[in-house]
Amino acid sequence: MKKVLLLDLDDTLLDFTRGEKESLEKVLSYYKIENTKDNQELYYLINKKYWRMYELHQIEREKLLGLRFEEFFNHFNIRVD
Repeated sequence: MKKVLLLDLDDTLLDFTRGEKESLEKVLSYYKIENTKDNQELYYLINKKYWRMYELHQIEREKLLGLRFEEFFNHFNIRVD
């Protein structure tokens, strides 16, 4: 007899949404970027765009992880890698 236990971690046991929000706040603070709703929305739009590209096999995961931040910080004339 097989026994299997499946757990849904995403926003069930682990609050990824809250973690992402808190991390973004820390990054904005570190780079002295104002933590406004507009700046948060800009990041989320860029992030969503890259994850969508990944889902469509248009970009590799490793590139997604860096390029989303490069594009976001370019809006503030900050170079990151």
